[in-house]
Amino acid sequence: MAMVLLAVGVAVSLASCGGGSDGGGKVAVEGAAAQRGQALAWSSGCSGCHSEDGTYSSGPTWQGIIGTQVKLKGGGTVLVDDDYLRRSITEPTAQVVDGYWPVMPAVALSEPQIEDLLAYLHALSPDAPATTSAPTSGIPSTAVIPSTTSVP
Repeated sequence: MAMVLLAVGVAVSLASCGGGSDGGGKVAVEGAAAQRGQALAWSSGCSGCHSEDGTYSSGPTWQGIIGTQVKLKGGGTVLVDDDYLRRSITEPTAQVVDGYWPVMPAVALSEPQIEDLLAYLHALSPDAPATTSAPTSGIPSTAVIPSTTSVP
């Protein structure tokens, strides 16, 4: 029974990841790179699972995500910065946000496309720091920080 529920959950999540055929988002973004990133998110199906306006979906919303700490499935937290986002794009099941299924497909994107997506995500996080590169402490921003509470 558990396997049937898992299969249904995965199928529903994957079915919702093909959206975005109308070519544009609900949120107006400034800057050519951000606009290209938004168009790419819609044409590649990213917006079928990730909302830009805070609406709950089968993937975490992108609204205001940069600069936040997110809990990871299996425990720990991570700072959502360019390094984390880049890894999430290129290795989507490496660090899954708690509460979501690890069903994001790997998408082959060029470096300029990834940069455009990052510009778009920054545009959706206007209150985030201007730069979100790895901290100077020597700890990679993609390092998993153990949680002080247990996660079932």
